[in-house]
Amino acid sequence: MKIRIQLLTILFILLVGTSANAQDNCNIPIDTNKILYNTNLDFYVNHLKKDTLDTYFDRNKIPSYISKKLYCLIDTLANPDENWQSTDVVYGELQLPWRRLMFLSVNKREDLFVVVYEKGGIGTSTIIIMMKLTDKGIIIDHQKNVEDIWIGQTFFDGKNIPDLVKFIEENRYLGKLNTTGIFF
Repeated sequence: MKIRIQLLTILFILLVGTSANAQDNCNIPIDTNKILYNTNLDFYVNHLKKDTLDTYFDRNKIPSYISKKLYCLIDTLANPDENWQSTDVVYGELQLPWRRLMFLSVNKREDLFVVVYEKGGIGTSTIIIMMKLTDKGIIIDHQKNVEDIWIGQTFFDGKNIPDLVKFIEENRYLGKLNTTGIFF
């Protein structure tokens, strides 16, 4: 019994440890501890409050300078009014996206990108991704570099940045912004 618990613990650590590290080929630095302990969250909340952001409800509005990196992380994304794979039960041969956009926002300086979407599976949850972007470093394929990222998995039903800020401020110390791992 003790060996079984140890094996399950090792398996859990490997799965959690690779959930974010599996995205290395996206060239996005993902600091798991920084995200899970929310040490970079104040930066994002402060910018969400003071920056002017444009909000969109269409995946076609994802800026070209970040689209390839984003799709490297999350693969496909349905628009809010489109069908998507909301459960783990797959019917027929139709391949639907496992994620559905709620909204995305970009600030005027184009150095902050936020995407909020629903993710299907055993249950539906909300994924929040906030990226700090830069033109520094080697620019490949006209894609901005991601200097920092925060990712949360939660249950959020807001429609815009003010809703998101309120949700983060109300839930950040309650353990409701992310789980024990980082999932896209």
